[in-house]
Amino acid sequence: KQLFSLCRKPLFRGYQIGLATGDHPGAMWCIYSFILMGWYTGDKLSLTEADFRTYMHQMKELGQKRTLDKALGNYKMILTLMGRPEPDLSNFLPDSDDTESSSKATRNNQLEDQHNFLKLYIAFHFGEYDKAAKLVEQTQTIYKTNVSGPNLMRYILFEGLVAFAVIHKAKNNKKSNNLNWTVIRWKLHGNKVLRKVAKWVARGNPNLIHVLHLLEAERFAIDDKTTDAKKKYDLAISSAARHGFRCDRALANELAGEMFLREGIDTQRARDYLEEAYRLYVEWEAYGKADQVVTKYPAILSDVSRSLPPLPNISSSI
Repeated sequence: KQLFSLCRKPLFRGYQIGLATGDHPGAMWCIYSFILMGWYTGDKLSLTEADFRTYMHQMKELGQKRTLDKALGNYKMILTLMGRPEPDLSNFLPDSDDTESSSKATRNNQLEDQHNFLKLYIAFHFGEYDKAAKLVEQTQTIYKTNVSGPNLMRYILFEGLVAFAVIHKAKNNKKSNNLNWTVIRWKLHGNKVLRKVAKWVARGNPNLIHVLHLLEAERFAIDDKTTDAKKKYDLAISSAARHGFRCDRALANELAGEMFLREGIDTQRARDYLEEAYRLYVEWEAYGKADQVVTKYPAILSDVSRSLPPLPNISSSI
């Protein structure tokens, strides 16, 4: 029941203690979670990239394959958000020996669910909603394989957002023969996710307050309740800002802007939200995503400069 940002100091201390006592699996899990929570709350991506690059070497040296496999997936996704090519990662190909004793089947299922979540995350951010929907269907076991991990709290946000995005797409495709079934099916799924998030918030989880507001905004948006949706988007934005979720603040602005564009009733308000989303993505150093927003809405964001800040220098081999 602590904010992710408040968990980071104890995690780094756990990493130090693990190294000092020879608990290498515990140390690597702590540093992996430390970096992950920094990314989730909006640390600049160049810092997150550098942290992963540094500690992946240590994971390799200490034979911590399980944690290294997880870190690699996150590292690749961060480079995609930054708009950077993937470097040579051959140094981190798995060895034949596995030094950890946990069940291989459980380990593989957990890793597969995490990798599917990362693919889903990228697919949603870059508008590949059909792909994201298939990944949602493939990743339902994450509620069993990642029960205690922070990934689950991130997954549930995008599971809900994908459900509502599929409905928006279906409603825009008037020629679809399966329109009603698609809307009903994914609305039921989205509402199920909403109930689960509301229960977790009621139990005192502060990391999901803005998630609840954002999913409620999307539910109002699919029902064309623009006024109610705007209130919830604004609550999501302010809550994400207050609790330090810069990346979700950017996303909430983007989705609010998209709603006003779909409604076609307030282009200026849509521009305001989308410009703020662009600014926050650039501030986060998600340059690939920022460029996608401008490319997707060239008429609305015609005044936004497309000259991004200099990208951090990432070598082709780590």
